[in-house]
Amino acid sequence: MVLDDLTSDRFIWRWNADGTYSASLAYRAFFIGMTSLRGAKELWKARAPPKCKFFFCLLLHDRLWTAARRKRRGLQDGGVCALCDQEQETTQHLAGECVFVREVWYRVFAPIGLELLTP
Repeated sequence: MVLDDLTSDRFIWRWNADGTYSASLAYRAFFIGMTSLRGAKELWKARAPPKCKFFFCLLLHDRLWTAARRKRRGLQDGGVCALCDQEQETTQHLAGECVFVREVWYRVFAPIGLELLTP
């Protein structure tokens, strides 16, 4: 490549065929290569309080501040589940592996006849 001092520089937007930039193209380029998270659309359409939706969004994205996560960041000493005191408190553990959490889910689902949905 030979640089020419007499020619002015030109910016080329590589996400468009003709090289022009627009805010909408930049927004679309932000999502190139992303995959959709299973259950996310249904979660936000559900009839539930926003704080419940937010909690389950954090759960789906594995972003809950569990004991294991706090321990990794040096914010606490132990990573054992505070509810059952048997295993490491991870997102998967809190979502359905913990015996205490399974009992809570059972008590929520049993009165409406959906105890088979208990994790």
